[in-house]
Amino acid sequence: MVKKIVFILALALFMGGCSLNNQANKNIISSEEAKNKADSFVNEFLIEGEDQKAEIAEIIEENDLYKLKINISGQEFESYMTKDGEKFFISAIDMDNPESQIGANGSSADQQIQMSPSDQAQSLISQGRGILDQYGETLNEQDKLEFSGKIDELENLTKSSETTPEELQAKMQEVQSIGEPLVKEIMEQQESQSIEVE
Repeated sequence: MVKKIVFILALALFMGGCSLNNQANKNIISSEEAKNKADSFVNEFLIEGEDQKAEIAEIIEENDLYKLKINISGQEFESYMTKDGEKFFISAIDMDNPESQIGANGSSADQQIQMSPSDQAQSLISQGRGILDQYGETLNEQDKLEFSGKIDELENLTKSSETTPEELQAKMQEVQSIGEPLVKEIMEQQESQSIEVE
């Protein structure tokens, strides 16, 4: 389960990094608007239990993103949002120093907000569709159809009241096993394009 959460975060961070290039053309919201939007989003979609409430303690600009310090029951988490307010990232991993944030089990647990299987599935669906929307034209048609089909199957499971958390986890694993090599392929394409531009 930890690896699944980490992969969901990796997808989210990848999508955010790639979408930053187009942010100049989008409407940038103020830090106060971002704070309010993040507060509503976290409390509505990411917090489990009515006795818990998240507070946005601080918001600053960092590397073309809004960095948010979120306090939940005395614990502080760092999350990020694009400046247009369209994408929210639960956490980030410093790619130059990952060992300091990822434990032996592959988890940056102290930086993660726990999500229910249903929320994890919705996040994975959203990120998977984002990948297909932005980069689908660069992918092999068969891989694209298979990935899209698995996302549709996952979405159908989330809509059924009879779906168990175990069924969701199994389907998310299928989506991830197909999506992970596609994300790597896209990253390699982006890197090769960057080298060509330089």
